[in-house]
Amino acid sequence: MKECFTKDALKLWQRIPEKMKCMALNSVWCPYCEEKGIIIDFRGIEEEENLVLIGSCRKCKRKVSRLFDQHDFQEKQVNAFKEEQDISSPLVIERFITEENLEIPLHKPVELVALSLKKTAIKCKVLSTGQMVTWRKIMDEVEGEIFTVIPSKIWKHRKTFYMTGKPQGIHGRIDAAALQLTPLNLEKAGEWDPKEDYWGIDENSVSPYFQNIIDYGSRTSYEMEQVLPFQDPDDFDSDPIVEAVEARRCGDQEKAAKIIEKILVEDLRCLDAHAHLGIWDLNRFEEHHPSLLDRAKRHYEVGVRIGELSLGDNFKGVLPWERVDNRPFLRCLQGYGLSLWRLGDFENAHKVFRKLLWLNPSDALTSGDFLTQIDSRVTWYQYKQLSWPVYR
Repeated sequence: MKECFTKDALKLWQRIPEKMKCMALNSVWCPYCEEKGIIIDFRGIEEEENLVLIGSCRKCKRKVSRLFDQHDFQEKQVNAFKEEQDISSPLVIERFITEENLEIPLHKPVELVALSLKKTAIKCKVLSTGQMVTWRKIMDEVEGEIFTVIPSKIWKHRKTFYMTGKPQGIHGRIDAAALQLTPLNLEKAGEWDPKEDYWGIDENSVSPYFQNIIDYGSRTSYEMEQVLPFQDPDDFDSDPIVEAVEARRCGDQEKAAKIIEKILVEDLRCLDAHAHLGIWDLNRFEEHHPSLLDRAKRHYEVGVRIGELSLGDNFKGVLPWERVDNRPFLRCLQGYGLSLWRLGDFENAHKVFRKLLWLNPSDALTSGDFLTQIDSRVTWYQYKQLSWPVYR
């Protein structure tokens, strides 16, 4: 933005509160567009103790002007404006940001990581720099996905950077390694011996899904680190996830969403947040809204991929359900498998539940029963009509 003021005009301009400046720059009448718009490339002159801004309409590029008369500079008027507390608009512009300021190239592809989704925007960070920015478009991404955009404009309002432009593709991608997160720690928790578990009345009653687990023998048991931002370490009952669940149960979905948003903006490694976002979408899912089912699957998969950063390619250990901090990852894995099953993807659902059973041989999440149905090509909806243990 090119700004040029005469000496007297600059003194008048500096007397105007920043919010008033923002609103004025955003609401200049354009006689050609016949609507209010944004003035750009303006200069300021003083005429009879009034300030006049002369510039161009951002939309049609034709000449427009804005007058600040003496009333705008009266102390009473200025103070009254400063006391206003709820003057805010998503279109108000404090100042345009050049691409050099944020190291974000305009009109070139930029990868963003979705951190939280709002009704009209997505709070993100730039993958390459970590810079926080709000993408001002409604899209179908889920928290933790990476999506590509071509920004056409970047600006700042108050302390927040905003960006708009053209998205590339329908959905983002899930790539936990690219997020450059610190893997969750795995703490050894002794040895797990299949001989100490109950597998049935006799050898002939053992499910084939469990036989290879028994034959493999004892393995090291682990407990995965659970990240839970904003938990009060001095309060045993402090749990932001439980608070979000209770808020949603009481019908306050907005409060629940804000709690989860705050958690994931702080740390994407909170697997329980991803699991509950998946659960909520599954609970809202109806057969004529398949997009919610796909969103649930992606929520769960983000949690699974982040958890898998700790396991590597050849993890042979056990993550028992009885170890409480393993539960967020196991919930994500189970939810991912259930979503695939509902979508009719029997092959990948089978792989997920075999993995879940290998990691959690006690089968607290009934993976063995699910595998029996999946391998018999029983659909999720057929199984649901017979018997369905409801997990919340």
